[in-house]
Amino acid sequence: MKYHTILLYEDEPVVTLHLQHELEAGGHKVLFASDRQEVMSLCMKYLPEFAIVNFRETCSGDGMELAKTLRVRFFMRVLLITGARPQDLEESPDHYAGQLVLHKPCTTLQLRQAIAGFLS
Repeated sequence: MKYHTILLYEDEPVVTLHLQHELEAGGHKVLFASDRQEVMSLCMKYLPEFAIVNFRETCSGDGMELAKTLRVRFFMRVLLITGARPQDLEESPDHYAGQLVLHKPCTTLQLRQAIAGFLS
């Protein structure tokens, strides 16, 4: 199995720890970003294979726009993670119907299946 570098941008510490544990248990390297500037810096420096981005960012608003930026600028696959309702995602001005979304709270199995979807 090939292991991947995954960028994680999540503002809830409990969710971050859960995701980190599960991703590292799968052998992946996890890069953490605390704000959008750090997301961009880490992408330029490490070129991660994909990112997990919170849809509702505490400071910056809509993670859908960030996902679009990562797809366009870095050709990166992005998994949005959210506790928002599906209609909230659809109302985003940057809504992309093909965007993969994982809803919180997620189980270990759901996370693994989402990651496997990226790797196939």
